[in-house]
Amino acid sequence: MSAPEEALFKPRGGELWRDPFPTYRALRDHDPVHHVPDNGEGEDFWVLSRFGHVLDIAVR
Repeated sequence: MSAPEEALFKPRGGELWRDPFPTYRALRDHDPVHHVPDNGEGEDFWVLSRFGHVLDIAVR
């Protein structure tokens, strides 16, 4: 399966549960600091997909 052209993160999407790796690759390649404006519960959050970004945030 090839990586999607556009990085789209749907944490509750069925396809993501079955095979998350193309989405992870697309996020790393196209949108490594991805903003999810509404998670369906009226909250927004950020998805970090590169090790360096996660490490930068974790050590602060």
